[in-house]
Amino acid sequence: MGTITNKLIVTVSILFRVLSICCAQNIAAFFVFGDSLVEAGNNFYIDTVAKPVFPNGEELGFKDYAPPFLAPNITGDMILKGVNYASSGAGILQATGSIFGERICMDRQLDYFGKTRQDIISKIGAPAAQALLRNSLYFLSIGANDVLFGEYETLDRNSYTNEVVSNFKSQIIRLYNMDARKFAVAGVSKVGSIPFEIDTHICAQNCAESLNNFAKLLNSKLKSLVEDLTNSLAGSILIYVDNYAVTEEIINNSRSYGFENVDYACCEVIGRHGGLIPCMEVSRVCSDRKKYMFWDPFHPTESAILIAAKYILDGGELGFKNYAPPFLVPNTSGDMILKGVNSASSGAGILQFTGSAMGERICMDTQMDYFAKTRQDIISRIGAPAAQALLRNSLYFLLIGSNDILYGEYSILDVNQFVDEVVSSFKSQLIRLYNLDARKTAVSNAPKVGCMPFEIDAHICTHDCVASLNELAKLCNSKLKSMLEGLTKNLTGSTFVYVDNYAVTEDLIDNYRSYGFGNANCACCEVIGRHGGLLPCIPVSQVCPDRTKYVFWDPFHPTESAVLIGAKHLLDGGLKYVSPINIRQLVNS
Repeated sequence: MGTITNKLIVTVSILFRVLSICCAQNIAAFFVFGDSLVEAGNNFYIDTVAKPVFPNGEELGFKDYAPPFLAPNITGDMILKGVNYASSGAGILQATGSIFGERICMDRQLDYFGKTRQDIISKIGAPAAQALLRNSLYFLSIGANDVLFGEYETLDRNSYTNEVVSNFKSQIIRLYNMDARKFAVAGVSKVGSIPFEIDTHICAQNCAESLNNFAKLLNSKLKSLVEDLTNSLAGSILIYVDNYAVTEEIINNSRSYGFENVDYACCEVIGRHGGLIPCMEVSRVCSDRKKYMFWDPFHPTESAILIAAKYILDGGELGFKNYAPPFLVPNTSGDMILKGVNSASSGAGILQFTGSAMGERICMDTQMDYFAKTRQDIISRIGAPAAQALLRNSLYFLLIGSNDILYGEYSILDVNQFVDEVVSSFKSQLIRLYNLDARKTAVSNAPKVGCMPFEIDAHICTHDCVASLNELAKLCNSKLKSMLEGLTKNLTGSTFVYVDNYAVTEDLIDNYRSYGFGNANCACCEVIGRHGGLLPCIPVSQVCPDRTKYVFWDPFHPTESAVLIGAKHLLDGGLKYVSPINIRQLVNS
């Protein structure tokens, strides 16, 4: 993938800056590795025919993005916010893209990052540098050129992809050994569907299917690699970005995204699909690039990239295009509600009186009322039959009950009576949800609440977890699991998935060092208390220097790092964490 235009460079840069801005409180810097899809201008400084044009962000007035490593002015404090090492034509294998002349292969990009790392250490010292690098985001989008050039390899495809993945594994481990911990690894897109490949494979009318199958083979191995490395590299978080699924979704449903053309280049010179020559000064440019998926023979338009960005940022792994907005926000209306709504409320419980000390909150019964209103709005908008089909194919996630247990410690009822009241109320609420057309329901049990910093500090006689609270949670959880199994049997067409949040938190706390944490019972954001648990996180709180080392962010809630580990268990985990099927299987059922 060679020439790329200024507009594409700017758009990609915006995408990456958006990624870092959206996580501004959690991401210290942003480092980018890859090929032309993410290059910000490095090839402008090397001897190659794969030259980007105007490698900067000035056209849109956008100056604050990860700059190209080879630009002469990339010095000083600028590198503390991140650097882009990507190079058009580059691949995971050193030989990939040699036809272009010079390019920066993945191994060389890592060499360059090693130099940046040393510069950061020299600038702020080793401890601060390590904290910064471990709290940075590393985006790797490379491999497409390995597939495109691999078509002409003498090795069989299985052996070739094994070689590519083996090299990539070594490269990621090398990056990890240089203090990288948070990785987003993009799979290869549907490369057989780019205009260049359609035109060069003269027998293909729509796409070079053999190349797409090649990409899928490599992607399946990349995804397994990401999963394996997450388990074997202590403290690491690796996320697989399914670029293939995103491009396939856009191509298959192009008109719903506003595209009128998904296999022609907007900027074209020659070829049935404008795919035989890169975009250049003499090229013809379409009148409205927003209607095209591809800008040139190789690369998507700004519009396509921004759609992909929304997938990456907003839960695209399960096909959700946006996070469910809060019910009470005034603008949660119109088509927005067709994608889901969030009715959750801090301090709320299954029982109506739970959390009353906090003032107003939205108990579970009221949340059910809100969902009933949303359901009526959906029916009014698209009609009863379509609404029923939508609701029955939606995912319902319920995470509630912890506050009931915390307040239940002071209930006048004996433990068994209290738990029975909670589970009986919850059963009625779940049946009501079923009668409102919910069929795919994931229900989380109570976590190991006795190990929160607040409870440890509030129970002054203990220096460890509060065993009585954990026992109350386990009792409630056992009855909840039995209740859900009964509902699945008795409510026709329903599937209730039991999410074992207790097992997840117990695993994190008991094995925190194996996950890369240094502290399992203190709040990162704290004011007072032996474990920082007596007051919530507020503006005057002291914040730990590296939150990725803590299981708990504040007296009550886990850190982002802990939540992401839990999310992986729930999404793709086995029966230890979620039963009878995991969340991905529930979504696809």
